[in-house]
Amino acid sequence: MKIALKIPFYGQIDTGVPVPTGGLSTTGANVVRLIVIFLVLAAIFVALYYILIAGLNLITSRGHKENIKNNRDALVFAILGLFLIFLSFFFINFLGTFVGYNLLDLFFSK
Repeated sequence: MKIALKIPFYGQIDTGVPVPTGGLSTTGANVVRLIVIFLVLAAIFVALYYILIAGLNLITSRGHKENIKNNRDALVFAILGLFLIFLSFFFINFLGTFVGYNLLDLFFSK
């Protein structure tokens, strides 16, 4: 013997409110993707800012050897940081290709 409960008009009423679909796996992946893109772009802008500031300070150091050395070191480290950011960008792309999920895709594909 089977007992069933029938709700009248279940699934037939259109309220006009869109129902979110996709679940946590789709929206969670989009959130992670957005965070990774934001962090990479923020790191690039910070490195470019430090390159600009170190370059300007190097120009205006007025020949003081200690200032020239400190600003040259800051410039070298900022350029090295920018190189590491681009290296991490390529590593994230390679890892995404290897796994089959691109984290740096600017347009959400789903």
